[in-house]
Amino acid sequence: MTGAPSTTGAGRAPERSLGADAFVARCIERIANGGGAREIAQLVRHALASQRDEPDTWGRQELLHAADDLLIVDLVLPPFATSAIHEHGTWAVVGISQGCEVDELFVERAGTLERSARHELRSGDTLVLEPDGIHFIGNPSAQPARGIHVYGRHLGKVERRMWDPRTAEPRAMDFAQFEQWEKELTRVSAQAGAIVPPASHRA
Repeated sequence: MTGAPSTTGAGRAPERSLGADAFVARCIERIANGGGAREIAQLVRHALASQRDEPDTWGRQELLHAADDLLIVDLVLPPFATSAIHEHGTWAVVGISQGCEVDELFVERAGTLERSARHELRSGDTLVLEPDGIHFIGNPSAQPARGIHVYGRHLGKVERRMWDPRTAEPRAMDFAQFEQWEKELTRVSAQAGAIVPPASHRA
């Protein structure tokens, strides 16, 4: 996929909060009624307030909902977590309730990745990625970060790509390999005390 990811950063989460069960139910309802990323982003902002102020009520279940047209994840990023560059093949809404998540975005031109934007999401912030979005995420802190990621399709059923963090060569998504890369990148970042980005230019 090519083209720049269209992103919108939002301000702080409103005071009205939305607990985990109610949030999932409202997301399912919005999708059933033809809603998309922007409508889901509004709900995520409410849910972030609940997750921030009442974290115990959210428990520690990472996968909140999985269906062909909607995937909802309660994501915890360990200290200095760093992912490989990847695409989702669908829209995504990213929100943070605690800590910080860095999203570095790319566009693909003539088979080459070019950086297009960098966002630092903190408590209450959200980011919308379009279906052609390409990015990597990281936690720049020695403290964990927590948030909500929502996708417009089940990521396990979408053909999409990841980029080798050493060579920047694109590959078909392989979850086992992606997780191994993430462990290696996170270890390097933790040793450096800062996010060490994966390669985005071919060796």
